[in-house]
Amino acid sequence: MVRTQFIRQFTIILFLFIVSLNQILGIDKPVHITGVCLNKSDSTATIKWIPFADSCGSFVSYQIYGRDEPSSLYEFVASENILNQSTATIKLKNNKEWEFFIVTRYACNGTDSLVSDTVKVDVEQPVEWELDSVSVDLITQKTIMGWKPHPAKDSKGFFVYYMDNNNVLLTDTFGHFFMDSLYGNPEKQSEKYALATYDSCGNTSPISNGLNTIFLNGSFDTCGRVISLQWSHYHGVNVKNYLIKVSPDSFINYQIEATLNANTDSFKIENLESGRRYCVLIQMISDSGVTSTSNRICFETPIPTGAINNIYKVSVTESQQIQIDFMSKLKTGTINLLKSSDNTHFSIYKSYEAKDFPGSISIIDTAVEVNSTIYYYQITHKDECGYVIPQDSSPISNSILLNVEEKSIESELTWNSYSTFAKTTGQYQVHKQYGLKIFPRGTWNLIDVLNPNQTTSFDVYQHQEYAYKLCYVVSAIENDINVFGRQDTAFSNSFCFIRDLAIYFPNAFAPRGINTTFGPVGIGIIEENNASILQVYNRWGEKIFETHNVLKGWDGRDSAGEFCQSGTYIYFAKIKGELGEAVEFKGTFYLID
Repeated sequence: MVRTQFIRQFTIILFLFIVSLNQILGIDKPVHITGVCLNKSDSTATIKWIPFADSCGSFVSYQIYGRDEPSSLYEFVASENILNQSTATIKLKNNKEWEFFIVTRYACNGTDSLVSDTVKVDVEQPVEWELDSVSVDLITQKTIMGWKPHPAKDSKGFFVYYMDNNNVLLTDTFGHFFMDSLYGNPEKQSEKYALATYDSCGNTSPISNGLNTIFLNGSFDTCGRVISLQWSHYHGVNVKNYLIKVSPDSFINYQIEATLNANTDSFKIENLESGRRYCVLIQMISDSGVTSTSNRICFETPIPTGAINNIYKVSVTESQQIQIDFMSKLKTGTINLLKSSDNTHFSIYKSYEAKDFPGSISIIDTAVEVNSTIYYYQITHKDECGYVIPQDSSPISNSILLNVEEKSIESELTWNSYSTFAKTTGQYQVHKQYGLKIFPRGTWNLIDVLNPNQTTSFDVYQHQEYAYKLCYVVSAIENDINVFGRQDTAFSNSFCFIRDLAIYFPNAFAPRGINTTFGPVGIGIIEENNASILQVYNRWGEKIFETHNVLKGWDGRDSAGEFCQSGTYIYFAKIKGELGEAVEFKGTFYLID
């Protein structure tokens, strides 16, 4: 209880002390005039002041007095009776340099008036203020400029000007940085900018002398691999050095190529590497450490093939010619496709002007013997100066030559390796086909898949099964989708054995599926009725089907028209060929339900 009474008494005493303090401050503090601005267009003065709280309720009015010259008497010019008012606009009889003071009526005693300080109208221009620097932004290539704060206490803002014949006002800003994204184009010419400051009364300083951007231009000697640079000098500061900065293959990471004295305005960059994009800029450094950067210019040196010149594939076609698919992104000089039959002596097979090259092309080489010779191809580049650029040569690509040796119960297939895909070879596939002619490659039977280190395969067969024509082909499959968005396949030549009759029987069929009939497959079978016969037996030796129309085959149904059960069946056939020969076949097959 005692503690509560103490806190209450302390609070009352503190409140009375604060009230007394405010009364004292109210008596001793007149208003403070912060400024007087003159609008000469209509002869009005705007007076600004800081009012104080009326702690004792004695305020009646603000009385404003002024005179237009020091020899004149002050005269009453206005009265304001709102305590919290902080400005007054007064119509003057002329535009002379008036001075004013304010009388506050009354103090807390109710009789004394409080008189402010005397302040003249502000018609003085701020001192001229210069830009620190103008520069070209590294990323946007727009002009950027900066300056220090103005020393005047009532400095309010800045005008930035684009200095052409009309001195275009670009912005009115309170900051100390500006980017010109509208008028100037520092990539085309040197651009000049200037600055003016203004105070709270709108008095504006003279426009500064201005600063120019450094304009860099240059040329590239393709044959000599030299960049020649020229630039405009930076004026307005004491230049210490110009730095030549170069960024290969980047717009950001620049390195100093050379440091030059203030009188230099040209330079040559030599010994440039092929296949690079060189971006260059000039940076000025003043004696005081101020810097300014020029616009950026870029040049591309001729590009070696690496990833832009490539033979996609060299493949033997069905007509036993060679198809070469290749690409180039070179835009200058000449693109040559070379050919060789020994991988040593190359000659130009085709030649293209780079500027007319479509980017990718497929051509057929008909002057080939694909069953006896491996052919080699390469892209080379002769630049516009007439030099063959070794770095621009593609890897050598070769055709695949397949050889097959027929032995007693098997065929031995051998071929040369193919390793010039962009993604290398992932596997080899061996295909086999029977018949009178080579069918489209989609109908070939895949018989073997080998890893890219194997170039030999064996095919076991029975001679009597392949009595007419037996062919093989090997394909190299690229390992994956390459950087060009492709996954290619290269074929070898087709190697064939020819006999009197080529017939075989499948070892399974599905009458309710895809292979719906069972019968001989081949070419040269005579189609006359009764010329050939096909019989089918179940595993108990009961004949369940017979036909002389062997090309139609058996549909898997019994004599009642019902599908037979799945299982192993025996077939016998006597096939008469178109050349008059007759061959008997027998074996087993599986019916898949």
